[in-house]
Amino acid sequence: MNNAGLILLVCLIVDFLGVVTLFIPILEIFDLAWAPISAYIIYYLFGSAPASILGFIEELLPGLDFIPTATIAFIYFYSIAYFGIKEEKENDKKKEDENKKDK
Repeated sequence: MNNAGLILLVCLIVDFLGVVTLFIPILEIFDLAWAPISAYIIYYLFGSAPASILGFIEELLPGLDFIPTATIAFIYFYSIAYFGIKEEKENDKKKEDENKKDK
């Protein structure tokens, strides 16, 4: 399993543990302990304070546990990384083509 696959797996587990409390109401108190843990994991994985704060708030507010915050953060950060790399490669190719034309 590559690094992105492992990170996605961790995100899915984090979101699953957060949503379990929706189905077992007595575990709603678990959200008080889970919110900072979830926020820390999201911050550790992505280095993003806004994403971890959103994860923290999502876990604390009742009824929002169904939102897969960690998985959304994964999709967001990996799509930016993919498209950023793709755009960078396109820009490098344009520069090479311009350099060839100048010669």
